[in-house]
Amino acid sequence: MILAHEAYVVTFDASTVVLDKSTRRARTHIYLPAPDTEGYVSFDASEEIDCEAGSYRYTHAVGRKANGDIAPMVAETPNLQPIVKDTPLSVLRDHLCALADLRQGTYGVMLQVPGAEAARAVFKLLKVGLDAKPAAQLASQGYADAEALSYNLDNAKVEPARRARVIEALGPLVAEEAKPPPPIVPLATAVASGRAGQYFHREMELVAGLWLKVDGTFEYYLTVGSLDETARGRWTVDHNRITLVPTASTRRTDIDPAGWQVMSDASILTIVREGHTMTFTRQNNAKGSSSGS
Repeated sequence: MILAHEAYVVTFDASTVVLDKSTRRARTHIYLPAPDTEGYVSFDASEEIDCEAGSYRYTHAVGRKANGDIAPMVAETPNLQPIVKDTPLSVLRDHLCALADLRQGTYGVMLQVPGAEAARAVFKLLKVGLDAKPAAQLASQGYADAEALSYNLDNAKVEPARRARVIEALGPLVAEEAKPPPPIVPLATAVASGRAGQYFHREMELVAGLWLKVDGTFEYYLTVGSLDETARGRWTVDHNRITLVPTASTRRTDIDPAGWQVMSDASILTIVREGHTMTFTRQNNAKGSSSGS
């Protein structure tokens, strides 16, 4: 289970929760948004909470530092100590003491991913502007497909204008195939970007070309010896990064450039594919050129 707060994220293992009259026992984990003054980024503890008295005691506790070191924090506490308000323990007390039974679904947000990953996502989502509860809901699971991601964004009431930043904040919790495709570059945007044009690369026995057309489509070719490669599709631009989105392959020589890194700097394009870097120089600005070749 996961509980979110701007200063910490608390998770606890549901299987360890014990309800005994006014007493609650559980194994908990506390994550911080940044290392504290002693370098700790998280704490693991087994705790006993007296709901009526508002007190607690540890039966086990360790701290984890940013460098990976793990250090014992306290030995078993013989006596119950008062719970200070507005601390992770007070949040945990409020939640656990509200439980009347241990039936499935009574805890709140089920945690389906590692707590550290969920906590990192929560802190980033809070910076984007989400409230703690929807941040915890979104960060509590991973997303393997676009449908599941869209469904949960709808449930969290994330408006369309903020979704790209929310998806970025979720980071590795969102699989690449679940992310929405980049927008198609309309004609005006392609022209305004200043990247449209024909780019060429030449070296001994090798020639290649990339044509970024003003209608948002591209054509690519490479010839070396008896090898010919071609690709077609649409291109998008984000600052100095060009993304090539291929169309379905119909030619024997067609290849998939989706994984290439294409960077633009004035009239120079740099393409990194399979660890090999190629530099292309623009020969013309291709204004008004939108027909195929």
